[in-house]
Amino acid sequence: MAKGKLTETQAMEVAYNALSVLEKEEQARAMVWLQGKLSLVIQSPTSTGSISQNQLNGLPQGAITAKSFIVAKKPVNDIERVLCLAYFLAQHKNTPHFKTVDITNLNTEAARPKFSNTAVPVDNAIGKGYLATVGKGQKQITSNGEALVEALPDRDKVKAVIAELRTQRRRKKGTKKSKK
Repeated sequence: MAKGKLTETQAMEVAYNALSVLEKEEQARAMVWLQGKLSLVIQSPTSTGSISQNQLNGLPQGAITAKSFIVAKKPVNDIERVLCLAYFLAQHKNTPHFKTVDITNLNTEAARPKFSNTAVPVDNAIGKGYLATVGKGQKQITSNGEALVEALPDRDKVKAVIAELRTQRRRKKGTKKSKK
């Protein structure tokens, strides 16, 4: 062994000792950073190829693909998928304002099943306050939509976010004008 050169086992021991003192989330970010820095593709025999939320948080801005993002978020309906795609456009493609066709194109890039009519879930997301119109046919994701996407894939967190948003969106009862 040359001076200053570690064996594989020694390198693993050094890495373990350095990482074992960190919190779980810090360990995950460090591992993802190392994987990217060393250009490694690591798959265990039980790996499904999906990326966890902790791994998404640790990756550099340009390293996340639409496909890996959708796989990690696991949307269960078209509205959630539209929100994930809108979030991805805003956060990872630097496109805060988009048209419905941009959602359709990103959905294709993410290799997801086609929407039968993309405008329907987009309009439904606008109606629920997850997306907002900004003019000239463009939309943007709202803070409520971002909160829902950030809660994914944890269904309990999603339910809590939706419940919180429902209490915020309660409408005041209008008063009827009487005829005189």
